[in-house]
Amino acid sequence: MVDSSGRVLGTYLHGLFDEAGFRAAFLDALWKSSGKKRTGRGPAAPSASVIKERNYNRLATLLKDHLDPGFLESWLNLSVRSY
Repeated sequence: MVDSSGRVLGTYLHGLFDEAGFRAAFLDALWKSSGKKRTGRGPAAPSASVIKERNYNRLATLLKDHLDPGFLESWLNLSVRSY
């Protein structure tokens, strides 16, 4: 939805701005439509999928380094038997 001035945009699309390429193109279009001169672009932010992948890898490393699979297996077996 866009307001009557054309300057306010609303969306309910989850993840619309997650990808850096789309975000950059969208912002470039806004700059162009504003008639203002753009003085430069900041560093490109990584896409949300790249950030998620990095965080999943960090979590996997933490689990591998700090979780004792033997303890977890025995705890799960004990929990299942108690039901």
